[in-house]
Amino acid sequence: MERRLYRLRGPGGRGVDPGSSLRSRLTALSSRVREQLRGALHMGVKRALAVVSSHYTGIDLVAVSDGYVLAEDDKEAEKEVMKLEEVAEAPGTALASLFEEEVVPPTPSANAGDPEF
Repeated sequence: MERRLYRLRGPGGRGVDPGSSLRSRLTALSSRVREQLRGALHMGVKRALAVVSSHYTGIDLVAVSDGYVLAEDDKEAEKEVMKLEEVAEAPGTALASLFEEEVVPPTPSANAGDPEF
């Protein structure tokens, strides 16, 4: 039986010795996944802002990037956020589906080889 050794990339892109502890390898894998998720999040937000700005010329994206504009009262603010999220549910799902192919990796096929780390 052929055995392959894979080098995981740890924080900062450093290789993790295949002989290192399971904990070290899992930490490296976790860091890699975290960085990929962070990249996907940032790309998705940038794309969403680009779509919004294509519809609303002159929109102040710096102001939008500051977050919600809400009431001072915490309970009122929470209600407003819930309403905004409800209104954004269907359009948000539709917009996300436009980017999904670029962000979410395809499901591996049965013929795919072992991943390269």
